[in-house]
Amino acid sequence: QNPLIFGKGTYLNVEPGK
Repeated sequence: QNPLIFGKGTYLNVEPGK
């Protein structure tokens, strides 16, 4: 489960750099 791809290419509270 990646924080970057939580749902469908949608990040909630993750830094766009990480």
